[in-house]
Amino acid sequence: MVLKRNRDFKRAFTLVELLVVIAIIGILVGLLLPAVQAAREAARRMQCSNNLKQFGLAAHNYHDTFKVFPSQNSPSWGWNEGGGEIRQWGWGAFILPFMEQQNLYNTLMVGQGYNPIAVPALGTVGGSGSKLPPPSTLYNGIPLLRQKVAAFRCPSDPGPDTNQFLCTPQGSTDPNDQYATSNYACDQEVMHWDKAKGIGAITDGTSNCFLIAERALNIPMPRRYTGSIVWGWDQGGDANAFHPNWTINAPNPIPWDDPHSTWFSGYGCRTLTVSSFHTGGAQFVFCDGSVHFLSQNIASNPLGTDCIGGDTAFCGPGFVYQNLYSPIDGNVASLPE
Repeated sequence: MVLKRNRDFKRAFTLVELLVVIAIIGILVGLLLPAVQAAREAARRMQCSNNLKQFGLAAHNYHDTFKVFPSQNSPSWGWNEGGGEIRQWGWGAFILPFMEQQNLYNTLMVGQGYNPIAVPALGTVGGSGSKLPPPSTLYNGIPLLRQKVAAFRCPSDPGPDTNQFLCTPQGSTDPNDQYATSNYACDQEVMHWDKAKGIGAITDGTSNCFLIAERALNIPMPRRYTGSIVWGWDQGGDANAFHPNWTINAPNPIPWDDPHSTWFSGYGCRTLTVSSFHTGGAQFVFCDGSVHFLSQNIASNPLGTDCIGGDTAFCGPGFVYQNLYSPIDGNVASLPE
C-alpha cells in the first residue's frame, strides 16, 4: 500500500512578510495619530469656547441685574491693611450666582463682613471678612479657594490647578498659599474696578469690544505664561485682567529662576497679556456674548509694548487688537476672516 502524503498543512508567515505587516501598521498609526491628536485638541478648544460663552451669558445676566458688567475687583471689598498685601474679590466670584454656582457663592459669603464657617475667622491674623481671604482659609474644613473650578480652566492648558505665580504672601513657595488657577482674564477697560461699564457706555458697539480672554499658565521658560486666579485681585497686580500691550501669546520674559514671583518691572507688563495653548492664537468672548478665535498675528500697534491699558493714543486706525480692546476709541474694527 502506498502512503499518500498529507498536503493539508498551514503555511506560516515568513520573517520578511511579518516585518512588512509591522511596517504597514506603523505607517497607518503614524498617519492616524496626528488626526486623533487634532480631533482631541478640537474638542478641548470647543470646551474652552463653551467656557467663554458661559462667562458671556453670566456677565449679561449680571448686567441685567446691576446695569453694568461685573467689575474686575471691588476695592470696597478688600483693601488689606498692613504688609502691603492687597486681596480683593473680583469678577470670577461675582458671576458665580449667574453660573449655577449660588451654593458656592453663599458658602464663600463673597464680600460679606463675617463668615462663621471660615477658619481663621474675621478679626484674627489673616482672617476673612469683606476682603478676599488667604488661599489657606478653610470652609467647613475645606480649602475652597484652592480647589479647581472646572469652568475656569481651559482643557488645553497643562498648568497646575493652583497658581504659584500669585501667592499670599507674595513669593511664597508653600502650595497652601496658592489660589485656584483660572485661564481667563477680563478686558480691564470694560470691567475696571472703578468704572465697570454698562452696555450703553460701550460706544464702539458690543460686537466690537472684548469682554474676557484666555491666559495660559505655563511655568517653564522660554514659553512662560503666568495665568490668572479665579477669585479676584491678588497682591496689587491685575491678576484677573488683561491689557493689549503685547501681542497674543507673547511669553513672559522674567529672566530669573524664581518661578514664584511675578514682578515684571522693565518688561512691559507682559504678565497681563493674552495667551493660550491653542495653535496660533487665543479665544475671546466679546461684549455681545459671541466667541471668536483671533490669530496671534492680528494687526497690533508695535509701539504699544508698555503698560498702556486702554490708552486711546495707542488705538489708532488699523491697530485691530487695540481697537477691539478699547470700548470708546472710536475706531470700529472688523474681525479678521
